[in-house]
Amino acid sequence: MKRRINRGFTLILLAIMAVGVYLSWADTISFGDVPEGHWAQKYIETAAKQGWITGTGDGKYQPGKPVSNAEFATMIVSAWYPAERELVQKHMSIEHWWDASLKTAVGIGLFDDDTKAGAYYMGNGAFPASIANVAISRYDMAIVLYNMLWKENVMPEAADIVAAKVRISDYESIPVQYQEAVTSCYAYGLLSGNENGRFAGDDSMTRAEAAVVLCRLYERRKGIDLMGDEVNGSDISQEYTPVGRDGEGHTLAANVKASVMKRDDYKTAGTADTANKNGYYTSADVDIGDSVLIYPLLDLVNAARAEEGLNGLNWTNSDAEEEYTLLRAKELTILFSHDRPNDYRWFPSEVIAKGHITSKEVFDAWMSSPGHRRALLSDGISTMCAARNGRFWVIKLGGEDTTVIDLAAATNYSRMMK
Repeated sequence: MKRRINRGFTLILLAIMAVGVYLSWADTISFGDVPEGHWAQKYIETAAKQGWITGTGDGKYQPGKPVSNAEFATMIVSAWYPAERELVQKHMSIEHWWDASLKTAVGIGLFDDDTKAGAYYMGNGAFPASIANVAISRYDMAIVLYNMLWKENVMPEAADIVAAKVRISDYESIPVQYQEAVTSCYAYGLLSGNENGRFAGDDSMTRAEAAVVLCRLYERRKGIDLMGDEVNGSDISQEYTPVGRDGEGHTLAANVKASVMKRDDYKTAGTADTANKNGYYTSADVDIGDSVLIYPLLDLVNAARAEEGLNGLNWTNSDAEEEYTLLRAKELTILFSHDRPNDYRWFPSEVIAKGHITSKEVFDAWMSSPGHRRALLSDGISTMCAARNGRFWVIKLGGEDTTVIDLAAATNYSRMMK
């Protein structure tokens, strides 16, 4: 499935990092047409309390009303991308109440040209009422949610996607351009079928169902129970609580910024006495953004090396090398090149790529490129680290001696030091 981001928004939105949701925990907001015991009451009241959704006037929510393109875009943007919307409001023409949210949703790639609203805007440059106020189809909602999962680096596992297909009784009738989005949303627990197990993608979703989707998305992204009492009054937007090192001096995964998805079975250690803002024991002060470690690439690389009779690689044992790789993934979103932003020195060797969705897809692309294949199958390397930021990918190749990059942390990895 193709994913396109409207380039007209790029210069505006690159200045803003994707933001998390910061919950306010205001007083409970209730609606007269969502009585106690309504199946979606908790979800609607929770989403309203956070400012993600609003009523329709006269103290009502109209939970059974189909949710429109404008309403769903406003819900998603209000929950996850309010800063980006503020930029759109400042720099773009706003004629209708829905313009800012829909233009933001198109600009950051949520409503792409596989959605009816996104395709119309890309062809006409406007969102008339005939597009904005039309009920969003379940197909288009799946596309929007899928694009957001990709943007937030939380794609479901391949095995879960395969299992999801079995649960969709009308899977074979789903148009090809929607299949990956639908199965991914099923696998991630965001969408489900009707009583007959059908997805029924041409149907619409109600405002009540949209509130449930918002809460499910937040719960799965943050790994918390949004409906549980334990979150009331707390700041659940906090990324992590530092817990230090294990008994052997390795940096614990729980100590590192949660979005990195670090694992304790790939042990690293740092040379600094205290952890930095990313949770690594280095002296660096760098912004790694939404970059995430990609461990499956190690298995793919080693399988290819084994076929050639080459030694297998180990994951790096260095906090600094892991942090630097995450930094490089973020830098690639700004400048896709081995040349780094600000003329910083790059640390050999690395392979980079952009535009791919899965680890297997990007690995196959590298192996089809003689230069990249040669780098991944070269002698003289024994370690690697891999990361991605959205569709930008990097593997840092190296050896057991990480002294140079460990020292470079003192310069925020701007140059090599000996």
